[in-house]
Amino acid sequence: MDSFIGIFCFTILQHLLNRIGFQSFTKTNVIQE
Repeated sequence: MDSFIGIFCFTILQHLLNRIGFQSFTKTNVIQE
């Protein structure tokens, strides 16, 4: 359940950050995961 919520929130954050333009920030999160 927690992992599902985490992936769901992570996906939303990726879309938001990509729209804003924080490509480097999303790439860092992907590497950590």
